[in-house]
Amino acid sequence: MYKTSTEANVIVGSSLSAKLLMDSLSHFDNLSFSGLSIFDGLNLILEKGNLPKTVFIETNLVLRPENTQFKEDLFSPIPFYTKKLIPAFRDGQQPMAVFGHYLEKNVTQNILTKFESIKNSTDKPLVSALSPALFEKMLSNEIQNYSVIPQEKLIQERFEKLNTIINYLNSKKVDIVFFEMPIHERLCHSPVSNVVRSSFYQYFSKKKYYYITQPSCADYQTTDGLHFNSADALRYTSYFKSQVQKYLSR
Repeated sequence: MYKTSTEANVIVGSSLSAKLLMDSLSHFDNLSFSGLSIFDGLNLILEKGNLPKTVFIETNLVLRPENTQFKEDLFSPIPFYTKKLIPAFRDGQQPMAVFGHYLEKNVTQNILTKFESIKNSTDKPLVSALSPALFEKMLSNEIQNYSVIPQEKLIQERFEKLNTIINYLNSKKVDIVFFEMPIHERLCHSPVSNVVRSSFYQYFSKKKYYYITQPSCADYQTTDGLHFNSADALRYTSYFKSQVQKYLSR
């Protein structure tokens, strides 16, 4: 069972936001999953009776649709109530999952202890563990994908769906904060990135909603054009945390 606390701040996003190191973000839940969209995370929030105080929404992959199979598997009556009544069947509670979480938490903590030396370094982290040729091929594919603007109808459908959800959350006194993850600098101002960014400002005015400023994409390295390497996952998590504190101290 995925859960959100009444005191929690919740992040919804894609595999990009799943790279955030949550051990350094107290009072946060991260409902960002590899291969899924912000709508999958938002569906989880809407299913809960107790809503979070603030929802932080990644803007990068808003055009990705929800995964209906994921929702059906999670909330169909038999598995839903099995997980609700029997803790051992809940995601993260199965023996192997618990062991995996233990390993992940301890590895992440070890990485975090090295962060002070990384964040103050003037040297850029290693670009990628991939060979340069493979990295360039993956980046080239993403550049091609980001050069083709989707049909206006699709863009409108996604943003109207998001607008409906956000209006509901607003009616329940849930605050909304948007953030855009840094990606490769050759994608950062691509046709798709630009139209998504402008659509957010059109539907969700900066006068009404808070946006965490996207840091310079040139300062971040990715493994494939989109996803952070380990060092920059740490770097952006620290930046995100500082911006959250700035937001909360307004």
